[in-house]
Amino acid sequence: MRRMTLGSKLVFIDLVSERLRVNTSSVKRELACPGKELTKRYLAEGNDRKIRENEAAAEDIRSQISSANDARATVDAVIATIQDELGRSESYRSNINFNILDRGEIKQIKELQDKIAEIDLDSMAKARKEFNIKYKDKMEEEKKVADEVSLSLIIKGVWLIR
Repeated sequence: MRRMTLGSKLVFIDLVSERLRVNTSSVKRELACPGKELTKRYLAEGNDRKIRENEAAAEDIRSQISSANDARATVDAVIATIQDELGRSESYRSNINFNILDRGEIKQIKELQDKIAEIDLDSMAKARKEFNIKYKDKMEEEKKVADEVSLSLIIKGVWLIR
């Protein structure tokens, strides 16, 4: 460190003293000025006013959120009602479709019954009887041949087994 001479020490002390005096006088001026206190009070009141305004705005927003939630609950209830009605209408629609199919099938059954009624069962029975009389000999011959074939197959089967 450099050694200071007595003269330089005195100059240094004078400079420090002058700075202290300037700083002290500016502090005294600030304390003596009542406007500064008013400014502080004005700023504090302004901040309080802004806080109150913000709290009021926040309360309004809370009220709007509550109203929106109530409206949402109402909309949810309406949606549930509509979905219930939609389910019932789908059931009605399904029943109507089945009824339409049933009516179509009933119509087809009626048409078949009408066709069956048009068929002359008596003439069919008469034709069958005439057929049996006309081809009785041939049917007996066919039966006799079938019996012989079966008997021969049985005999051959026994012979093959041995």
